[in-house]
Amino acid sequence: MEITEKQIIYYTASDGKCPYLEWLRTLDSKTQDVINARIDRLKDGLKGDWK
Repeated sequence: MEITEKQIIYYTASDGKCPYLEWLRTLDSKTQDVINARIDRLKDGLKGDWK
């Protein structure tokens, strides 16, 4: 099974702001690292345990 890297596209509002990144910046660095690691796994095609 070949895993291809996916592209992550963040929503940007018409005013140029990205609500996701603004929210992420409000979190402590450890939580940011956990979320970013999960996003990286998704980008690599690893969806985790899901049905």
